[in-house]
Amino acid sequence: MELSVVSRAESLVERISKADERCPASSATRLELFDVPVPSDLRRYGTAVKASALGDPSNRPMLVLGGISANCFPATRPDGGLGWWPGLVGAECAIDPADFYIVGVDFAADESGASAPTTAQQARGGAAEGCPGGGRRPCVFVGASYGAMVGLALAETDTDRFDRMVVISGACEPHPASTPAPELQRGVVALGLGSGR
Repeated sequence: MELSVVSRAESLVERISKADERCPASSATRLELFDVPVPSDLRRYGTAVKASALGDPSNRPMLVLGGISANCFPATRPDGGLGWWPGLVGAECAIDPADFYIVGVDFAADESGASAPTTAQQARGGAAEGCPGGGRRPCVFVGASYGAMVGLALAETDTDRFDRMVVISGACEPHPASTPAPELQRGVVALGLGSGR
């Protein structure tokens, strides 16, 4: 395992370019894209969420979820570029598609931006179903920030599907002081969509 200490002077661009050198997107592994159906009682957030899988389907499945700005591409994007978690997920990284069948799932969302599902609803809405095998084969979960909170909800409700969980920077519930920021973000999105911008 590599531990890196980054000085404040080093820019994010430099860090990502170094991650690109250490953990290149795997060209030998095909990225699969698919939809995960949303349960009927959560259809106000859509009928399906986008998902991706990278690696050999016979490898152990690993569901990887990030924060609210993450998407279903933790390792690599369809254009071959780096996903949202460079340096940790990708070829020759800690989460390597040579070792795991890496699954990323978009979060369910109200397209108008007016409301958002709870973490428990996210867990039921697509995250649990994104892990292949239908519970026949235990899945590993790795989540950070909001994705970690969804993971805690999964641990509470879906005990047979996941046998290992790595939860990074996630709380069992949001602190009251942090609640207004995402609500404000959703309001800005709704305003932009409503005005056609």
